Amino acid sequence: MGRVELVNTEGLRAAVGFSHVALAADTAWISGQLATDAQGEIESPGDIAAQAGAVFRNLAAALESVGCDPSDVIRMTYYVTDIGAYRSAGTVIGRRFEQVFGEHRPAATVVGVTELIHSEAMLQVDCTARAPEQRQRKRNGKK
Repeated sequence: MGRVELVNTEGLRAAVGFSHVALAADTAWISGQLATDAQGEIESPGDIAAQAGAVFRNLAAALESVGCDPSDVIRMTYYVTDIGAYRSAGTVIGRRFEQVFGEHRPAATVVGVTELIHSEAMLQVDCTARAPEQRQRKRNGKK
């Protein structure tokens, strides 16, 4: 499989005890992103749709930091603390998703959880993406 490259993305909350992205071969695993600003504060407490927009932007930043973009995403997992709020805001969350991912619809799973690491977080999303060929060539020392 080769080396694993661990990357922390500038502009995202500090990664303490984990990395924002792990790259191996042609795959990028993006750690679960919350609706946090660069200081680690939750944006829009109590508003799952607004938090979703911030989560999707943070995912895009992490993807970009390793030469990927949202169209490279293969699958996503959503961890949601309030499934009822998620369902109610589904249309708005879908619009926030489209602002970042466009028409790309990767495989996805939604999981209800009792709480997340930050008490005001309502949503956390991780994803797996295929690293573009130019990124793979660069990592293998080829142009």
